[in-house]
Order: sequence, then C-alpha cells, then structure tokens
Amino acid sequence: MRASQYPRYLGLTALAFFIVGPLGCASVGESGNGEDGGWLAEKGFYDRSSWTSTALHLERADIVSAEGVTDLVLEASGITLQPGPRYTWSLVRTMGSPGDTCSLPVYLNGYVLEMRGSEYRFGLDSFLDVREVDAIELHFGPNGPVFDQRECGCILLWSLDRRTRNDPPFRGSIRGVVKSSAPDSVVDVRLDPGGFSTVPGPKGEFSFSNLRPDAYRLNLTTINGPVAQHWVRVFAYEESHVELNLGRRGPL
Repeated sequence: MRASQYPRYLGLTALAFFIVGPLGCASVGESGNGEDGGWLAEKGFYDRSSWTSTALHLERADIVSAEGVTDLVLEASGITLQPGPRYTWSLVRTMGSPGDTCSLPVYLNGYVLEMRGSEYRFGLDSFLDVREVDAIELHFGPNGPVFDQRECGCILLWSLDRRTRNDPPFRGSIRGVVKSSAPDSVVDVRLDPGGFSTVPGPKGEFSFSNLRPDAYRLNLTTINGPVAQHWVRVFAYEESHVELNLGRRGPL
C-alpha cells in the first residue's frame, strides 16, 4: 500500500517560466566530476545504471552529440511519439502485441511533465534543448524509481540549467508496524542499504524517511539477536507501507 503526491508542471506554458538561481542544496560527491556529477549522484542516477528496469542510461557525454532529446529516447526499442486530443502528445511504449501500449510518464528534475503543444512532432525538443540535458533515464516495468500503477515505466530527464529552489526531493519513505510479543519482542529495525536503524514504538510502529528509490531489506532483531528479514521497495514521492507479524518462524 502506498501514499503519494506527484509534483506536476502545468505544461508547456509553465515550463517557459523556470526560475534559475542559486541553490541551497549540498552536492554529494559519490560519482562523477564537478557540480553536475555531485548533483546526479545525490539523485541516485549513477546507482540506477545497473537496475534491471533500466533501458536507457545516458550522461552528458552521451547526449551532447545527439540532434535532439526525443531521438535519443526513440532509439529505445518499442517507443513511439503519438499525438493526442487537444494538442496533447505522448511517448508510447508497445508492451507486447501491437495493440498493447501504454504512455510513459516523463519527469524533468522530479516534476511530471504534461505533454502539450501544437508542434507535437518535435516531442521533448519543443521545450527542452538537448544542450540543457545532463542525464536521461528510461525505465521499463514496475520496478523503476517512480511507481506506475500501469507498470509501464518512466522517463527521467535531469537538467542543471532547469533547476529551481522548489524542485521536489527525489525521495520516498517507509512506514510500518511489526507485531511481536515478549520474550521475542522486536527491539531494533535496521534498514539496508544505508545502515539506518530505529526502535519500534509501543505498538510496533516504525518509519524511515528521505530514502532514495531502491529495494531495501528490513532486518528485525530481538534481545536474542536477529530473527527475520523482509524486503520492501521504495519509490520516489511514495510512502511504502509494511505490516509484519513476527511469529517463531519470522514475519508471516
């Protein structure tokens, strides 16, 4: 079960009025070089290069020589640009058979883009110059960094030039309850990767916030030592809910 609220742009008109100025966020120098590398590392971009959902993972060096952003995305198998009603358009993925299609949501710096404009044939290039793009991600299926109920996937565009002070954190959270009783009460819930830990509340409630999208392992410990593990996936902008019932054989 998940609770979410996706940040949205109002469309092409709103995109023309980005406010670009000094930012108060600190860069994390995990991978890459310079400001763009630190910023992308903080977004978890480099970690997702090996995800099974990743169909396209491009950095600036792979992008600058391209003629356009849309062309790069359309190079991925099964992606087409299709017009819709009232000057809308979408990037559509063919799932299996020719009639089995879905529209891929597109995010720019974490905002959902509403694809609207009279010049749909230019696609993403109608409002975003390829020289402004620092990274592109294309994910297929249900296990990408953003939850998609249709299990279609998502396109993520990252642009330093288009950053604003109000860009949403590309983070999610976990909220859960572990049911246990003495003498086997859970006294610690540890999260890996990350190494974060917390002590469950009186009713077994626990939570972890500000987490990068990823698959996490919950390690449950009693006074006698580790007793069980449970995997949970975190999506950007989502709160993943977990309920565990700890018996003698672990979570049920």
